[in-house]
Amino acid sequence: MIAVITGDIIHSRRSPKPDLWLEPLKKLLRKWGKNPSQWDFYRGDSFQLHLPQSAGALEAALLIKARTRMIRGLDVRIAIGLGEADYLAKRISESNGPAFQYSGALFDTLKADKCNLAIRSADKQKDEAINLLLRFALIVLDNWSTLSAEYVFLTLQNPKLRQADKADKLGITQASVSERHRRAHIEDILLLLEHFRQNY
Repeated sequence: MIAVITGDIIHSRRSPKPDLWLEPLKKLLRKWGKNPSQWDFYRGDSFQLHLPQSAGALEAALLIKARTRMIRGLDVRIAIGLGEADYLAKRISESNGPAFQYSGALFDTLKADKCNLAIRSADKQKDEAINLLLRFALIVLDNWSTLSAEYVFLTLQNPKLRQADKADKLGITQASVSERHRRAHIEDILLLLEHFRQNY
């Protein structure tokens, strides 16, 4: 089962310099594969990413969200489709299969549902359960400050990094690291990621 992430940057037109968010996101997307076969941008502020395994999909989505929210005033809307791929083309926009269809169809509903992150697969019962958890998680995720987003981004990319090392990388005290850790609800996020991996 593969994963397809379809997303767009919320309030991107308010950013006077698109490179502030576009280049960092492109750099992040390169972590998962090559452009344009595995990821690409379209319509300026929309993007699609194909992951060969479903287990890492939610972590990828949270990394994208954290990286976006590190820029004041911006956020991201993400639909994750999980399923098979019938055809993988040289350009992701030409690839097809249930995972692509689930992601695209779900993405089209997110704005009307006032939801910034959701998942769709062939298992509706499982999807309902995880999406309910995501609804609650978004109460925190949609309100990350730029500092909390920066901390989450660093933690997810370096899960074994000690708090002292995080303090050095961020140029802050260990007490400040502990405060950011608490405010970002990292422990709850890690539990959610583990729940997702066990179920998908």
